[in-house]
Amino acid sequence: MRHDVGMSDQLWSLPWPDDRIWVRLKPGWTPDPDIRWRIEGNAHTHRGHFHVRARGGLSRTVNAADVVDASPEARLWLDGFLRGQESTLFEFMGSSEDLLSRVDDDDLTRWQTWNARFRTNGSAPGLNDLPSPVEALGRIASPAPWCHVAGRYWIWQEGAWVVATPQPDAAEAVAGWAWPNTICAARAHHSLGDDDYGPVVVCEDCHEVTAIVVEPDTGST
Repeated sequence: MRHDVGMSDQLWSLPWPDDRIWVRLKPGWTPDPDIRWRIEGNAHTHRGHFHVRARGGLSRTVNAADVVDASPEARLWLDGFLRGQESTLFEFMGSSEDLLSRVDDDDLTRWQTWNARFRTNGSAPGLNDLPSPVEALGRIASPAPWCHVAGRYWIWQEGAWVVATPQPDAAEAVAGWAWPNTICAARAHHSLGDDDYGPVVVCEDCHEVTAIVVEPDTGST
């Protein structure tokens, strides 16, 4: 079978932006519900967010939950856009080789549920790396240090991360970033202390532990 030189470039070099790829937004995001907002592409801000633009220089950064109507072409674009940003199982399991090696059916169900929600809403509870074991965490008084990884709450116990039993009853509004019924959940933010815990950061109020993620050096200046 003969393949023309440069055919792949021709296939992928599409005109962009494309007026056929439009959405209508929910009230609060648009001054007129009939306005068609043209999708401009990935917002490169939060996962699942994209830029849209409308007449008169209007622009927004939105996700799928903000869309109430879309052209057939936009539906295809959004489906591919969101599927391309689904979580891998490794990422969902806290980017931990140890947790990945011990995946069970419940883990797979939570992972699939996370991705299904993301494809529908364009957002889902945050995904965190499993924090490194730090001996100094054992010196923290009650409440016990905790983290949220692989769709579950974990606590620091006897020098290791263990699944909290029972799991707290977490509303969607706090699942993944706050322990329910704490001061941090009530005020909607954490308070990072000055203590040095090496590769992790600890909230001085609720004792959430977050891994410090170091971006790889690309060598650019």
